[in-house]
Amino acid sequence: MDWQFDENSFIIPYTCIPLLLKEFKKSFVEELSVARRQEIFNQYEIFVDSLKSIIGEVSFYQWIDGSFLNLYSFPNDLDVVTFLPEKTFKAVGKSLNILRYEMQSSLLDLYFVQALPSDHKNFFLYQSDRLYWLHLFSYSKRNLASGKRFEKGFFKLTLIREPRRKK
Repeated sequence: MDWQFDENSFIIPYTCIPLLLKEFKKSFVEELSVARRQEIFNQYEIFVDSLKSIIGEVSFYQWIDGSFLNLYSFPNDLDVVTFLPEKTFKAVGKSLNILRYEMQSSLLDLYFVQALPSDHKNFFLYQSDRLYWLHLFSYSKRNLASGKRFEKGFFKLTLIREPRRKK
């Protein structure tokens, strides 16, 4: 899906937009070429590598937001919500908390959501979590001058864990 910036430097279309990791890096690190963006992206890569070492060969997706997703030359941070399959989430929950704690001083705001199948008795909790993040990521913070909030888009990155090759 194609996307661009609106007059307020927010992503349009105003929805969750699938994006490949290499496109994300190209658009927000390489093309904008600011040291702060590279610093934030480096922290993101460390996080993803650490997460992959914890969860093993599991595919997952992330919703990405934050001031990193605009044209600011000095973004504050990158917000990352990682959705993990139920079995994985339950198996490594404590390790996820440790990882989040270890990276809390970084330039990332990290959150985890347990993705439940539609036939799960607590599927409504997963739906509630998704709606919470969808609403939060779909609107800007309130503008101090006007008091308005603006619609904005955000990205969905799907990360597929490649099986290790035998030597």
